Amino acid sequence: MPYEVEDCTGTQRRGTVIDYFFPVSNGQTSRTIAVGITDQAIHPTGQAARTAEVLMPAARAWVKHNLARGFDPAGQTPLPILDAMLLDHWVAYGEFPG
Repeated sequence: MPYEVEDCTGTQRRGTVIDYFFPVSNGQTSRTIAVGITDQAIHPTGQAARTAEVLMPAARAWVKHNLARGFDPAGQTPLPILDAMLLDHWVAYGEFPG
């Protein structure tokens, strides 16, 4: 059964990364997944800082992208960090590469 991604339930700073937390559920199991976004992605050089209106949908899309590629939320492996290159691509094209 595929996982559904719910809305972000909060954020937490971890050094140079901000984690966005998303509950996911497949009807049988549920878990909260952290999506880390780097400061460099949030504050691109020479540009205004990206707002929550950009960051939260991008983080949610990152969860969905990784679930579609076989990421197992029940496993112990965390999601890859959402870095500046990936976020720039999502902002420009509305999708992640690969």
